Amino acid sequence: LFPSTTPFRSGQRTSNANQGASFNTQFANQQYNLAGDLANQQRQLASMYGDQLNLQQRNYQFGQNMAQDVAHGATNLLQQQQANNQKMAATSQELARQREHRSALKSRQNVLNDLQTKREGVSQVVRDLLKQRDAGKATGGALAYVRGIVADAISTDMEHAAVIEAALGDLQNAVIVSDSSALAADADLWRKLAGRITVLPADRMLAYQDGHDWSRHGEAGQRARPAMDFVTPAPEAGLLVHQLLGRTVIVETLNDALALADTGPRDYRFVTRAGEVVENRAFTLGDMSKRGGMISRRAEVAKLERDLAEVETTVQELTAAIAACDQASRALDAQ
Repeated sequence: LFPSTTPFRSGQRTSNANQGASFNTQFANQQYNLAGDLANQQRQLASMYGDQLNLQQRNYQFGQNMAQDVAHGATNLLQQQQANNQKMAATSQELARQREHRSALKSRQNVLNDLQTKREGVSQVVRDLLKQRDAGKATGGALAYVRGIVADAISTDMEHAAVIEAALGDLQNAVIVSDSSALAADADLWRKLAGRITVLPADRMLAYQDGHDWSRHGEAGQRARPAMDFVTPAPEAGLLVHQLLGRTVIVETLNDALALADTGPRDYRFVTRAGEVVENRAFTLGDMSKRGGMISRRAEVAKLERDLAEVETTVQELTAAIAACDQASRALDAQ
């Protein structure tokens, strides 16, 4: 029996050994594969970790950029608000100044208009005559031929008003009549006036033309200007105004007036910029600044009207600018 069993056991051992080797090989392969898979997973994890770090860095940078943008935007918004507020404050101050200036101009205008209405500076007898004329107009009564006074018939600018008044003297308040025959018919009425009046009959004025060339009289003559260059007569009083001022020359200084009076034709009146008058070898001197009459007041009223129009335009523009600033402020607050 024993010999037959021994070969069988030997073959069984060989089979078992082969199976063990095959198992070990498979196990080793599985371990290798698992190790490779683990390595791949570790690489994937490392890549994912790197991606996570990159994402975190990008998120951080994005947050930083966002914070900077917000801060920059807030700074710009604040700067815009401050600039708008400063502009509104400056504009409001200028508007207040312009309104105050407008009030002062209107106050001065009201004073001058009141003086003009009262004919301040005109003699009482002339004012009474003009009131009587005005009362008679409604009923077609006497004195309809009384046109007014010389000052009513002459317009000039502020620069030359005092000079023209100096040239005219008391004649600026002389009464102008259009019908000397009617005046003669009312002689009794005129005799009853409470004082003396100078009357200029417009219907008896002669045509006048001044053709003298003052530029031939040296430097004084070259600086001289005819008074008519600076005035605008009323249409119905043009001839009369030419008679009054046609032989009046405006010069720079008293020495110029004396030089031209010595070398020029007779019957000319020379008036300096300061209001000094040389006429018929007689001098009229003194300060004219405090003797403004109706011509000066009318010139100032005209200038005030122009100034008021300019100020009113400025006030409207400043008011619109403040409204725009207010609207801009609301828009900035809404951001």
